[in-house]
Amino acid sequence: MPNAKVLIEFMNEYMDPMTDIIIHQYGTVDKFIGDAIMAYWNAPEMFRIMQSVRL
Repeated sequence: MPNAKVLIEFMNEYMDPMTDIIIHQYGTVDKFIGDAIMAYWNAPEMFRIMQSVRL
């Protein structure tokens, strides 16, 4: 059984590219839920601008 550090590295290898794809497709990442990513599209323009400032 892998330890927690290995699991975190594995999850980051999955979550990072998936998050990049969502943002590239003009989506908004709402939250991470275990091994899932909650995202939505068509956010108000002002919210999208504020999100890009935080990145």
